[in-house]
Amino acid sequence: MNDVGCASRCGGIRDAERTKRALLRAARSRFRDHGFDAVALRDVAQDAGVDASLISRYFGGKSKLFQAVLEDIGSGLSMLEGPRNRFGERVASALFERDGELRDGVLITVRAMGSDTAKPMTMTIFAGWVAAMADWIDRPNREGRQAIATSLVLGLLVQGDLASLPAAGTPQGDFLQGRVASILQAVVDD
Repeated sequence: MNDVGCASRCGGIRDAERTKRALLRAARSRFRDHGFDAVALRDVAQDAGVDASLISRYFGGKSKLFQAVLEDIGSGLSMLEGPRNRFGERVASALFERDGELRDGVLITVRAMGSDTAKPMTMTIFAGWVAAMADWIDRPNREGRQAIATSLVLGLLVQGDLASLPAAGTPQGDFLQGRVASILQAVVDD
């Protein structure tokens, strides 16, 4: 095949991938801020700067787009990677990321709880997280330790969404982040 044909064909592939990424970013933001039921596909498409028909073309509809967003964000298990003695720091740092995977994943999950369509998808991911974290803790009372850590993370993220937490890099934000890191580390280690 000549270079013109490849350039045309390869450019189309790159454009398709760019469009999919733009749709995933826009959908992630919409699902995080508004919840599954309140999101209109035309708004996602408008945010991504594309025609709404491309959502069906690339994802097959709203439910499959939601599932793709959940898969794109990931399971949150990356928080369990790295040195065990830095777990509290990793999670506390992630709590203060404005558009981080942990924050977005939790807020999307919380907002999906009222949707008959989205709730089962998020509950599957959440159940996997709970089981993996309990296994990772691998200490006496691991289920209780997991429940404490998860509740602290959920509570802080929801509170931060309702009434913003102090920003990282400020005296109050640094104090809160440090305390949360210490508490989380103690929960998994003591």
